[in-house]
Amino acid sequence: MDEKNDLIKVGKYDLRYNELLSIDIEELDI
Repeated sequence: MDEKNDLIKVGKYDLRYNELLSIDIEELDI
């Protein structure tokens, strides 16, 4: 397994999680 590929995958997941977290925070911020 290439570490570079893992880092890229982690980066993509981080972006998705950040978007989901930001949405959750907005919904909870009622």
